[in-house]
Amino acid sequence: MKLSVHKVYNLKHIALSVLRFTLHVLLLIYIPIANSQQTVDETVSAVTRRIPTTSSD
Repeated sequence: MKLSVHKVYNLKHIALSVLRFTLHVLLLIYIPIANSQQTVDETVSAVTRRIPTTSSD
């Protein structure tokens, strides 16, 4: 019983660590892609919108 419970605990711990690792990897992969595609365009458009308004004012 003790060995099986210990194995189950190890399996849960391994599964949690693997899930955390995969989440970190997905975030590391997804964040630059999202930043390069969406937020860069948004910031560029926002900056280009702000620059003429500030220069005209």
